[in-house]
Amino acid sequence: MQNNTLNELLIIGNGFDLQCKLKTKYTDFFSKKYGIDFLTEKYIEKFPEQTVIQCKQKAIDFFLMYLKKNFII
Repeated sequence: MQNNTLNELLIIGNGFDLQCKLKTKYTDFFSKKYGIDFLTEKYIEKFPEQTVIQCKQKAIDFFLMYLKKNFII
C-alpha cells in the first residue's frame, strides 16, 4: 500500500496574530528552533562595524537561503 502523507506546511495569515503581539513570525520560529539569535551574535562578532539589525538580517537571509536550498520553498 502506498503512503500518501504530505510533507508540506502551508501558513496563511491575516495579521491578526501579530496585532495580538503573538510571536508567530517566521523569525520567531527560526529563532527558537534554529537559533537565529545565536547566529546574530556570531555575525556581530564577525562584523562589529554593522548594527545589530544588519546582523540579524544576515542571519535571517542565511536561513531563507538554507530553506530554499534544502526544502525548495
